[in-house]
Amino acid sequence: MNNKAMQLFCAWCGIATLVITGLGFWPAGFLPGGIEPGMTADQVAEMYRNNTLGIRIAGLCAVGGAGFYYMFTAGISAQLRRIDKGSSPVLTYANTTVGTMVGFLFFIPGMFLTIAAFRPERAPEITQALNDVAFLFFLNPYIALFQDLAVGVAILTDKSKNPIFPRWLGWLSLWVVVGFVPAAMCSFFKTGPFAWNGLFVWWIPIAIFMAWCIAMSLCLVKAIKRQAIEEGWQ
Repeated sequence: MNNKAMQLFCAWCGIATLVITGLGFWPAGFLPGGIEPGMTADQVAEMYRNNTLGIRIAGLCAVGGAGFYYMFTAGISAQLRRIDKGSSPVLTYANTTVGTMVGFLFFIPGMFLTIAAFRPERAPEITQALNDVAFLFFLNPYIALFQDLAVGVAILTDKSKNPIFPRWLGWLSLWVVVGFVPAAMCSFFKTGPFAWNGLFVWWIPIAIFMAWCIAMSLCLVKAIKRQAIEEGWQ
């Protein structure tokens, strides 16, 4: 596989992350609003017993989504390095490091869902605790805002004659940062807009993250194809 094909694969992995994870969450009954954080231990355990297979699929797909996100992050870093060229590539390193951590927001919840659904007959309090870990890890994306911050700053400081990415993508990345900040409040609420199934934790962050992944993937594809022409890739 040549350089162009590898980078294009990484670019499309952003959308693949969304598709794989979303397809898993649907049969688990986590869409559109997830499991309510205010459910009792018995209610949570009953949900796991009644839909064990669907939740196991969700866990498997979330782990798979993490793998695609790692590849997506690598593709972003490859293009950010072109912006950092000639200077210290600190923003490229930041994207790579934090993007790896963001992948764990899929991987670790996926594993905890898998563990919780592996023995659905266990004590309800244990199942509830495992479920809490999965959802609080997945829906507290505070670390993710630092990746978008690095990407946004890199794009907006690109002073080249033909920028790698459009400036609107940089501003979108910074708006994602703003949208992610309230999600950290999910640690304090079990009901309302700041609970993990609420407006400021589930709906807004997931919507803007999806928009960013799609926009980033499409802009990466365009940047890679342009680079292939400019540098004569085969």
